[in-house]
Amino acid sequence: MSCSESEQRLKRDLRSVNNELERYRTLYENYQKSEQVKKDNARNERKTATYRRILSEAESVMLERKQIEEEKLEIQNRNRKLWDMSLSIQKEKERIAILKKDIEQKHLSVTDSIRYARYIQLAVLPSIDVLGQWFDDYFIFWRPLEIVSGDFYWMKRQGDVIVFTVADCTGHGVLGAFVSLLGITFLNEICSNISNGIKPSYILEQLRNNVIDAIKHNSDEENIDNGMDIALCVYDIKKQRLQYSGANNSMYHVRNGVLTEYKPVRNPIGDYPSKKDFETLDVDIKFVDWIYLFSDGLADQFWGDD
Repeated sequence: MSCSESEQRLKRDLRSVNNELERYRTLYENYQKSEQVKKDNARNERKTATYRRILSEAESVMLERKQIEEEKLEIQNRNRKLWDMSLSIQKEKERIAILKKDIEQKHLSVTDSIRYARYIQLAVLPSIDVLGQWFDDYFIFWRPLEIVSGDFYWMKRQGDVIVFTVADCTGHGVLGAFVSLLGITFLNEICSNISNGIKPSYILEQLRNNVIDAIKHNSDEENIDNGMDIALCVYDIKKQRLQYSGANNSMYHVRNGVLTEYKPVRNPIGDYPSKKDFETLDVDIKFVDWIYLFSDGLADQFWGDD
């Protein structure tokens, strides 16, 4: 082999080596580039994930903010309604306060009038001094439910004859008190001249007629339920004789611990569809006896044993 051929061959080998080196260099560069791309892609993915997370959190914050704004608006609307209601309630309270004050003033005025009426009613009832002149041992329990009372007691003496009674008028309070004044007035008229032979049944018959006439005369309405239940006694001191007559109210007689009830006629003093004549019952009486008269207010209580 000649030198030139060897040289040519060496050059070819060198070129071949250079080409191979260039190819490896290119492959290496491409590899490096691919690794960089992977790193860039990984970095981009992390950035994308971070961005998505930030975006998600931002969306959550925006959603919460929107919800808070809606709740705030709802609270404002509620507060506005509450304020309007508060104003309405305040106005209503002021109106009620005015009405309350007006009612209290009217009630005070009416109550003052009723209290004054009580003095009038007390004035027409027999005084303790009068009762004490004719009875050595007695008691009266009189407690109005509403300042004035529809129950009343009454007594009159003329000579040796004493008439005494306990009555229960229709209604309570002012209505009953007016009827009681009517009853006392009529009893004073009927018993203006008590004779020894006067019977309690006669007094009740006259009292019933007077009450019926007064009610019909002063009212355009029919069947007015005004009247009274009454137990009335006529006592002759010399003869030691007691006579009793009752309209729905009994008389109770106690001697040596033995109780006897004298029952009334079941008819009131007043207008009634089926009228019955009142009866007079004679009672043997002694100084050791006790006589009790009372209205149904003593027994018919609404609040138990007290």
